[in-house]
Amino acid sequence: MSYKLVLKTILFSILTTLSQIGCTIYYSTDSLNGKLKTNIDKVNNNCISVTDKINEMHKQYLSLNCKTDTKPFQTAKKQLEKTEKLVNEMLVLQQNLNNEYSNFISYSKGKDKIESGTPEWKKFKVTKKKMKSDVSELQSVGNKAVKNATSFNKHVNESIVPIVQFCDVSMYNTKFNEIITSLNKNENDLSDNLKNYESQVINLTDQFNNVFPDKCNEIKTDLNKLNSGKTEFQNIKLSVQNTINEFKQKTTGKQKIYSCSSDWTIVTDTESKVASQQLELNGLQQKIQSIINHIQEVGNSMK
Repeated sequence: MSYKLVLKTILFSILTTLSQIGCTIYYSTDSLNGKLKTNIDKVNNNCISVTDKINEMHKQYLSLNCKTDTKPFQTAKKQLEKTEKLVNEMLVLQQNLNNEYSNFISYSKGKDKIESGTPEWKKFKVTKKKMKSDVSELQSVGNKAVKNATSFNKHVNESIVPIVQFCDVSMYNTKFNEIITSLNKNENDLSDNLKNYESQVINLTDQFNNVFPDKCNEIKTDLNKLNSGKTEFQNIKLSVQNTINEFKQKTTGKQKIYSCSSDWTIVTDTESKVASQQLELNGLQQKIQSIINHIQEVGNSMK
């Protein structure tokens, strides 16, 4: 992003073309006011344009909510503070110019001309001097502010943007909702399988309990293990749901979370918990499948 401060020097080359009588010179008040007003409007518009652009750039960086405990962020903080200081100096100078214009309006009120030798003439000479000095200083400060803002922007783009990750909260919530939907389906499938194997175990024990009592006891034990597995699955599912609910609660009102922010721990902690819970589910799935395989193996050996 580049910025250009365009502050045209206020020129007070107001010609005394209206009248000159003897040694008395006078300026038309309306003419003076028109020229001053035009230049003050230019100053105000240019200051607003520059400060808006700088503030917008700062707003984008500040939205990252970065901590400043490491070098690239410490540098950015210093540059940011320096630019803000220069912008504040600009605003003070801008206000001084507007105050001096208001002062002109006050001491020229009710007068259609300002004559040499009068108190108003002396006041106007002071106004010209002050405004010329302030505009010159405003030009200098404004250029420094733009230069520093440009340097800040370059530093952010080159040293911070490439190392900053972000979490899109909405996308994470969508992914988490999909996880819960999948777990609900898995739980229903597990319940259906349990009913199926419960029926198989009952049939096998009814047929072979007298012939293979030990094996029948084995598959009864397996069935109990499957029921315990279902309870374990439900507990893990509840743990996942609690983790997701906690994430949603802590990220309420947030659209993005950046890795340079202290809020990033919300993301990393959640991902760590979900990954751990996924490992538990994978282990449970393997254990359940092993039990099912054993039921089938023992059942086949009795037939």
